[in-house]
Amino acid sequence: MPIKLTPSAQTRTKLKWLGWLVAVLVLAGASHYALGLLPELETQVAGSELSAEQKLYLEYRLNDQLQGNFVTLDIAEAQQLLEQESWISSVLIEKKWPNLLSVRVVPKVPVARFGSNRFVDAEGGLYRQASFTQSDQSLVSFYGPSDQTSGMMSRYEIVNRWFMELGYRLQDVQLSPGGLWLFQFEPALTVIIGQDQSPAKLFELSELMRGPLQPALNQIRVVDLRYVSGLSISWKGSQASGQKLLEPDPAASANLLVSLP
Repeated sequence: MPIKLTPSAQTRTKLKWLGWLVAVLVLAGASHYALGLLPELETQVAGSELSAEQKLYLEYRLNDQLQGNFVTLDIAEAQQLLEQESWISSVLIEKKWPNLLSVRVVPKVPVARFGSNRFVDAEGGLYRQASFTQSDQSLVSFYGPSDQTSGMMSRYEIVNRWFMELGYRLQDVQLSPGGLWLFQFEPALTVIIGQDQSPAKLFELSELMRGPLQPALNQIRVVDLRYVSGLSISWKGSQASGQKLLEPDPAASANLLVSLP
């Protein structure tokens, strides 16, 4: 048999529910008020490999794009914002009570410059950097198609290792759209190799420079390896087109030099 509430019981039930509703609203209002009293988060960017300019840039980006306090700021949004920066390798973001947003950033390490305002990392990835440092000026420069930076990095690492032992440091690596490679070293030396030629020819050249060509290294200006059976050498101070060394072999004699027609 259903229980019927008397008018007074109905009134008490309504008042009870009304009291709960008022309490919830008061609590919500108090929480909202309390959240509003929390200070805005201050951003602190750290990273041992970051320059002062890069830290300032990241702090500006975060402060300009994000707003909120310890409770309301979304760390995932901050993470996504920094991951848009192509020069950042990894980032860790934490909130620290009561009002600190701690950001630790590891930047990519540039190995080469590409053109005038981009860089290449050790994996051959191409990216733009937030700022330039003095040390960036000493990096090797790459010139060529932007989708070939991985291959250029691989070739650079091999060639630089072979010739560094001879006292030469690569300054420029150039790859033409047609596949022609040009390597410029310091001290002044230019080496040219064709598209379809194996890097082994560069190794053979380095062996020749350790052997029969060693006494004349400071006189060599350009070495052209685009020959099936030899190479061409242009000497410093010479107006001739070059000389051709037949049968490039680590055991070859310097007497095999003959003038090109």
